[in-house]
Formats: sequence, structure tokens, C-alpha cells
Amino acid sequence: MLRATLSKGIQIQKHYISDYGGKKRIDIRIWYKDDDDELKPSKQGISLPIERFKDLKKLITDLEDALKEKKLL
Repeated sequence: MLRATLSKGIQIQKHYISDYGGKKRIDIRIWYKDDDDELKPSKQGISLPIERFKDLKKLITDLEDALKEKKLL
């Protein structure tokens, strides 16, 4: 399992490749610490088949271009 983590306060964003139903998936999810200080996944995030990675990459590039055009980045 490949993971990368970014920390902002108590929110932790995890990116990883997982198996679900015998298929590889990309999962990008916000995690949080519960009252017992355990990390739990939130509902905030996406999970998609590996085959859709190129679509996601293009979408992010297009979004970045639009944000730059509006001088928001």
C-alpha cells in the first residue's frame, strides 16, 4: 500500500492505492482523530479505479489553469 500524508491541525489527508473488490483503486481521503485519539476516515474524499487516473490528472490540470486565469492561484 502506497501512502502519503499531509497534516493540517487534526485533519490528515491520506492518499493510497488499495484493493477493493479485487480491483486497484486510488483513495484520497481526509482522516481525523476521534475522542480516543485514533485516526478515522471521514466521508470527505474520493475513491476511483486506477484506470481513471489520467482523467483525474487532466481534470486537476484544467482546474489549475482555470484558477490561474482568474488569478486565484
